[in-house]
Amino acid sequence: MAIQYKVPQNIDMQDRVIGPLTMVQFLYAVFGGGMGYICYSTLPAPINILLAFLIGAFTVCVIFVKINERPFLGFMANMLTYILKPKVRVWSKSNQPFKVDVYQSPSNSKNKTINQKKVTKEDISRLAETIDQHGSGAGLIKV
Repeated sequence: MAIQYKVPQNIDMQDRVIGPLTMVQFLYAVFGGGMGYICYSTLPAPINILLAFLIGAFTVCVIFVKINERPFLGFMANMLTYILKPKVRVWSKSNQPFKVDVYQSPSNSKNKTINQKKVTKEDISRLAETIDQHGSGAGLIKV
């Protein structure tokens, strides 16, 4: 006689605590609601309504909105990382092989400029010869 057991299927799904909210979503709602209430009750009249509304809207986004099946807070963290880190990477030839200099994006910095050199056929042929002389070119930039 074989004993049968029921195997859980959705073990990575969080339990619903109050209505459609998980425990984490409920804590976000309590924190956001508390912050909104504190701003509404302590600040002067025109500012308190605006700030409480903004905090409430952000709290609702954090609780319910998902972008590309990812939580809203993860999206905001990735967006801030993208905005704050430099985006232009320029390879410069030097004695140290494969050095990469990272500069701030020209749109973010008004005084910094990046010198760009036009690549000619001779430069490409010299690069091809260098790669042929030093082997397969593992680790070099793919063209």
